[in-house]
Amino acid sequence: MTTMAHHQQVLEHLEKVPFFKSFEPEQLVSLSAAGEIRSEAVNTILFKEGEPAQHVFLILDGSVRVVARNLQGQAQEIARLERGRFFGEQALIDGGTRTASVVTAEDSQLFVLSHEQFIQELTRSPQLLSRMMASLSQNIKRSNTQYFQEQLDKQAEQYRLEQQRQAGVDRMIRRIITEFRQPLEQIQLQTSGMDQDLQTIQHLPVSKRLRRAQEQVQQNTARLHLLNESFRSILPKANYAKRESVSWPDFFKEFAEMYQSSSFRHLNIKQQFESEASALTWDGYPHVLMEVLMHLFNNIEVHAYPDERQANVAIELKKESATHFLIKICDRGQGIQPEHLLQVQEPFFSTASESGAMGLGLAIVSNLVQTTLRGAVQIVSQPTKGTCVHLYLPMQV
Repeated sequence: MTTMAHHQQVLEHLEKVPFFKSFEPEQLVSLSAAGEIRSEAVNTILFKEGEPAQHVFLILDGSVRVVARNLQGQAQEIARLERGRFFGEQALIDGGTRTASVVTAEDSQLFVLSHEQFIQELTRSPQLLSRMMASLSQNIKRSNTQYFQEQLDKQAEQYRLEQQRQAGVDRMIRRIITEFRQPLEQIQLQTSGMDQDLQTIQHLPVSKRLRRAQEQVQQNTARLHLLNESFRSILPKANYAKRESVSWPDFFKEFAEMYQSSSFRHLNIKQQFESEASALTWDGYPHVLMEVLMHLFNNIEVHAYPDERQANVAIELKKESATHFLIKICDRGQGIQPEHLLQVQEPFFSTASESGAMGLGLAIVSNLVQTTLRGAVQIVSQPTKGTCVHLYLPMQV
C-alpha cells in the first residue's frame, strides 16, 4: 500500500502534467493511488521490442527515445517523447507485445501503471479513455508515417540503383555501336571491291574457294551489322514508331502472317481472346509491339523448343483492368531455372551462348515494353513445364 505522503507526491506530479490539466481532483487522487513514480537514469531500457506489455508510462520529467528496427533490421529512432506524454498504452489495450523499444534519453521521472490498474482506471474515467484514444491515434499516425516513408525511401533507392545500372548499360552499348560501325563498313567496302578482282582470276582453281570465302565474309558482316543495329533497341526511347489505334484481331492476324513468313520453325499459334478485350481498340505503337512479339517467339524457338520443329505457343488477350490490357505468351517447353529468372532480362545474359545466342532478345523486349509502350513485363516459369511472359500494356500509350 502506498502512503499518504507518496499519494501526495504523485498527485503533485500529475497536476503539473498538461495531459491531466482538465481532470477533476478526485480523478487525479484515484489515478495517483493506482500507480507509482520511478526515477530512471539516462539510457535505461524501459522495455524491448517483442516483450509482453505489462505497464503503461507517463513522463513526469525528462524524455525517452522510441526505437524500432527498419526494413534492413537496423535499430532506428522513430520518435522522441517529452514531458507529459503517455507511451506503451497500445500494447496494453490489446494485450499484445511491444512493437518498439523505449530508452530514457536523459534522467527521467515516470509515472507507471500496471496492465490491471490501467484497464481499471480506463473503465472509471471517460476522460482518461478519451485521452488514451487520442494518444493511440497519434501513435498509429506516427507509425504509418514511418512505414510509408521507409517504403518510399526503399523505392527511391531501388530507382536510383536501376538508373545507375541503365546508364552503365547505355554507355557500354553506345560504345559498342560506335566501335563496330567503322570496321564493318570497311569490311563491306573491301569485300564488295573484290568482285572485279575475282573476275580476272575466275579461270584459276582458287577462284571458287575465294568466291565462297567472300560470300561467307559478306554474310557474317551483314549479320554483325544487324546485330549492331539491334543494340539500339536496348537503349531507352530508341524507338520513335508511329502511334496508331488498332483492333486486336487485325493486329494478331498481321503478326501471325509476319511470323509464318519469316520463321523456318513455324510454331503453332493458339489464340485465346477475351471477348471484352477483343472488342476494344489499342492506342499505341503496333510496330513496336510486333517487334516485341517477334523477339519473344524467336526466344521460344531457341530456348523453349530447341530440338522440336513443331510446337505450340499460346497467346492470350484479356482486359486486365480499366486502364490496361494483358497479353500472355505461353509455351510448354524447357522452362527457366529459378536462379536465372532475375537475369534473363539483362543484356547479354544467355543460357544458350554455346549455340550462338547473344542474350539480347528479352533485354530488348523489356526495354521496348517499359520505355516505348509504357508497360511492364513479368516472366513466370517452371523448369520442364514452360514459361509465360505477361505483357501489361496501357490501353492508351
